[in-house]
Formats: sequence, C-alpha cells, structure tokens
Amino acid sequence: MDLRALRHFVRLADVLNFSRAAEQCAVTPSTLSREINRLEEECGAPLFERNHHSVSLTPRGQEFLSFARTVESAWREFRNSGTEKSLSGVIKVYCSVTASYLILPEILTLFRREYPDVEITLETGDAANAVQKIEDMDADVAVAARPDHEPGRVVFRSLKEVPLVFICPKSYEIRQGPLDFGIIRGYPFILPQMGMLRKRTLQWFHERGISPKIYAEVGGNEAIVNMVALGVALGFGAGVVPSAVLRHTPAGKDVTVIPVRGLVKPFDVSLCTLRRRLSESLISAFWQTAGNAIRKNSTP
Repeated sequence: MDLRALRHFVRLADVLNFSRAAEQCAVTPSTLSREINRLEEECGAPLFERNHHSVSLTPRGQEFLSFARTVESAWREFRNSGTEKSLSGVIKVYCSVTASYLILPEILTLFRREYPDVEITLETGDAANAVQKIEDMDADVAVAARPDHEPGRVVFRSLKEVPLVFICPKSYEIRQGPLDFGIIRGYPFILPQMGMLRKRTLQWFHERGISPKIYAEVGGNEAIVNMVALGVALGFGAGVVPSAVLRHTPAGKDVTVIPVRGLVKPFDVSLCTLRRRLSESLISAFWQTAGNAIRKNSTP
C-alpha cells in the first residue's frame, strides 16, 4: 500500500472535496481519483460516496480513515525518531500581518534555534480566516482570536490578551470623557466582513440597543484603520480594532481612540491547530516552543 496514497486519502477525508484536496496534495483531481480507486480496489469496498454535489465517507471509509491516520502518524514518528534536534520537514504557519511581527517573532526564533532543520513557511492574511485555515488543513498551526464557541476538533493555546478599541479620524473633535451611546449611535461605522471582531462589535451594539450605521465592510483589521484614517475625505468615521493593530499600522497615527463607556470584550489571541495533530512531532515541538515563550515572558 502506497504511503503517498494514504496521505492523499486522509486529506480528501478531511476536506471532502476532490478539487481542493488535489490542490493541497499538489496533484491533479484525476490523479487523486485514480489513487482513491486503487485504494478501494485494495480494500475491496468503496471508501467514499460520490455524486455531482458532494463527497462523503462510507462506513468502511471511516474505518479505513482511522487506520490511515495511525499509519501516517507512525511513519512521521519513525522518520523523526532519534533526538529532538533531528526533526526535519516543513511546518506551515498562518497569521495576520500584525501577528507576524508582534506575536510570532520570539516563538519562531526559539523554534529555529531548537530545530534548525525544520523549514517554516509563513502565510499572512485576514485574521478572520485563521481557524478555517486550520480546519481545512491549509495550515498546520495558526494565530487566531479564540472564538466564543470553539470548534471541537481545534485546540487553542493562549498567547496574549489584546483589548479592542473604538477609533475615529484624528481630525474629528472628540469631547473629553467617555462618550455616551447617543453620540456613538450617530457615527457611521466600518466593520470587518466576517470573523470574531465583527461578532464582538455587533454584540456590543446589540447589548446597548443600538443599530449601527454601517458605511462599509472590509477584509482585515489593518484595512479598518486605513479607512477610518481617511474618514473626513471619504465621509465616514469610526471602527473597532485590536489595540495592537492600531499601534503597528502606519495609518494608526491618523486616528484617535474614542473613549467609550463599556469596552468591547478583548481578544484572547491564541495558537491553534487540529487537536488530533498534536501527536505529530513537528506540531508538538512548535506547540511546546510556544509554551516556553509564554512562560519566559511571564517570568518576573
């Protein structure tokens, strides 16, 4: 039985989409289909139910998935057996631009020092996509805001608590002291298109009986800061962003924090991965390195 085909079977079982699985495995859909057909012939039973709209595992496929994951994990452990220093391979990390220079540098430095033969690939993008990247296995580990309702198959390790703040263009006149809700009610707002920040912001408004005047929806926290900074010229005003983004985005100098009664619930910025993958040597080593970095920073 071909180990490569087993890995491709596991990926297809995770995403249940031939085109996406083929792309992640760097093969064509027809090649992946042939590999699955050969596995089914060797197993003597269908492993997937296929139709024009969906792909799903058969009962026999569920049994084979457990076997395939055990073999795949055992192979990784054997390949990386010996001293921890001998670890090699590639680990894919996903995070926002801000997290790439605010959260990750110390973790990556420690990991590189400990495991010099491991290649680290870093993809940056909208923080709202981080957990989905893990669930789709487009990344091995990611930095994400811990959701209020955690997906059962994803595990999180807290790295840093980040407050969320209201911002508006620096040229707006903001009176001294916390603003009341009536004034906030009249501000046009820029919201993220999706993700935890959108949920937290809308929840804050809902709890206070406010229907926000939404001017625009954008992708990425940095984009909110940029658009708020252009507020006077473009005709809109306020947004909610993590304070860390505000401090590390060039446009942050052109916005000001609005003092508001009742803060939005802060982000628990965390490292995350699929729970079942914590037993893999590379991911376990990265997870442990993140824990060492946290303990180092918390030591007086």
